[in-house]
Amino acid sequence: MTNRFFLQIVKRWEDFLFIFGNIVISIPNLFYVLRGFHTRYWADDYCFSGILRQYGFFRGLALFYFSISNRFSAFILNSGLELFGDFFIKLVIPISLLGFLIFLFLFIYKISTLIHIPLTISASFFLAQSLFFFMMFQAPNLDQSVYWRSGMVHYFFPLILFMIIWRHVFIGSRLVNNFWLTCFLFLLSFFSAGLSESYAALQAGVSLLTLPVLFVRRSIVNHHGITRTTAVITGTLCAMIMMVASPGNQMRLDSFQPAPDLLMLIRLSFAFGLDFIVLSIKGLWLPTLVSFSTAIFFGLLVPINRKYSIISILMIPVVTYLWVVCICAPTAYGMMAYPENRVLMLARFILVVGILIMGIAIGCVIKQRWQLSMKVKNLSSAFFLLLILYPLRSLPIQWNNFIHSGARASAWDSRHTWIREKILGGEQHLIVNALDSFSEIAEMRENPDFWVNECAAQFYGVKTIVAIEGWNE
Repeated sequence: MTNRFFLQIVKRWEDFLFIFGNIVISIPNLFYVLRGFHTRYWADDYCFSGILRQYGFFRGLALFYFSISNRFSAFILNSGLELFGDFFIKLVIPISLLGFLIFLFLFIYKISTLIHIPLTISASFFLAQSLFFFMMFQAPNLDQSVYWRSGMVHYFFPLILFMIIWRHVFIGSRLVNNFWLTCFLFLLSFFSAGLSESYAALQAGVSLLTLPVLFVRRSIVNHHGITRTTAVITGTLCAMIMMVASPGNQMRLDSFQPAPDLLMLIRLSFAFGLDFIVLSIKGLWLPTLVSFSTAIFFGLLVPINRKYSIISILMIPVVTYLWVVCICAPTAYGMMAYPENRVLMLARFILVVGILIMGIAIGCVIKQRWQLSMKVKNLSSAFFLLLILYPLRSLPIQWNNFIHSGARASAWDSRHTWIREKILGGEQHLIVNALDSFSEIAEMRENPDFWVNECAAQFYGVKTIVAIEGWNE
């Protein structure tokens, strides 16, 4: 009776820690979501929408694929978002961020049973929120990869589809084989891979490394999981073939210096992947240490139904590194260059996932191999409680970014309203107030032939737009 009562107290304390952790970390995460309401049309956003408005969907898609870019799914997705009107640009980022967090939580909650670490709802949501926070907090360029629709479509939105795909591969694999589900995974993999070359390479790498594991560890999933993983690989490869065959892709390659041979591609990809991980750990050592430590104490708190070997732990950084290499490969091939910051959002996601999984696995092994005393457990809970508070340190930075993005959005809204009024008055050659470029996202300039000016003129349906600082203030 005493032992049962004691176990109930321990369980309630652990539940309290996760509930408290969810409340604390939700504060900075909420700021990330709210900042998304300040997103407006910038640079390439004008181009995507302008092509759609001038040529329509099918002609626009053909023009985009044959003359501009090989990322056919990006045009399809942007066109779909345009169906909701100009106002939806303010909602698409918050909806995407919340969608990512929800699908991440569902993935973690369901997949934890497969790896024999059954998590409660509060523990699963805390882990999802932690991954979300550390990924966003350490992102190389949030403005480009998340808060700019054109960048988000290429480098953040695919992660939502990533969660949906692999949740259905693993969870659905225990159900009766479903032909339509397999077709759905093929189509979704094809579409998601078409959003960007870097994500396509990541999806291919994850699939190719997962498939042999499913063959060896048939206790995890049955043959339906293998069939569905094959569907993911097939859809991804079909999309990659379409992107390689695109005339728009060849035009882009002609303006850069591609890798001369396979050996150079492999060497650069592995070097860039290692550079990213080393630079991340050196430059962001404190959040990396906090996330890793939090994951270890998380592993000490959660229940375990099977034993994990040291070898399985050592495989985690290897697999993480290989997936980061996959993300770096397309840029190494097309430009012989280190990936741009917005591309590295995908690598940041993989690295944070790898660090958290490694920490949890170490915590689980410690719990299995040593019988921890009550004093050690209490100290672990105390340290875990302190680590939970770390995300609050980001609030001053968050608030500053929120204020700046809000001011930028307000200036854009004023200019947008002014432009609409002039267009209603019949003007076709507009002179507007110039806004500052930010985070390497270009704004309109005085030259009407500048590409952003041309795309903005196409977007608004006018002949020319010139941007002069302080024009109508």
